[in-house]
Amino acid sequence: EIAERLKTLPSDASEAVRRSLYLQARWAVRRMALKNPLLDFDSILFVQRAPSAFPHMSDQFYGWWSRPGGGLYLLQGFQGESPQLQALTDGWPEGNFQRADLSYDGKKAVFAYCQFFPGLYSAEKVDKSKLPEEAFYHIYEMDLASGQARRLTWGKYDDFDPCYLPQGDIVFLSTRKGQA
Repeated sequence: EIAERLKTLPSDASEAVRRSLYLQARWAVRRMALKNPLLDFDSILFVQRAPSAFPHMSDQFYGWWSRPGGGLYLLQGFQGESPQLQALTDGWPEGNFQRADLSYDGKKAVFAYCQFFPGLYSAEKVDKSKLPEEAFYHIYEMDLASGQARRLTWGKYDDFDPCYLPQGDIVFLSTRKGQA
C-alpha cells in the first residue's frame, strides 16, 4: 500500500510527505519482524560504550585509554509501543563498559568494565607500574534480578570479551602473556 502511494506522489512532493511515507514503511516492517515466533522474549540486554581515545584496533582494549560513558542496560518491552530503558550500572564510578554476554538461563550477565582516570592517555604502553589497577578492563558478573555485581579478574591486565560456556564457565580475552 505504501509503495503504491509512493508511486503516485507528485515529483514535487514535500520532504515531510516523503519522510512520513518512509516512517510508515519502517513501522510496517518492524511490526512484521516482531511477529517472528522466535522472538518469544521481551527484554534485550546491551552495552552502551564510548569509543576509545585512540582509533587503532588493539588500542581500544586498553582500559587506561578509554573514555567515560555508557553502561549496561536492559531494554524492556521492546516489542511494544513504549519500551522502557533500565540502567543496570547506575551509581558505578565513571568508566567504560564492553560487550556483555547473557548466561544460558538468562539470570546473569558478564561484561568488561574499567574506571576512567583523566590524563592516562599519555601513559607509556609498556610501563604499567604507574597505572591504577582499576584503569584496566576487568570482568564482572551481574545477577540481573538483584543488580549485584562481582569482579572476577584482577591485576594490571585488560580482560575483555567474556563469554559463558554451556556448563557455566566463563572464557575471555586478555592482555596477559602467560608470564610471571
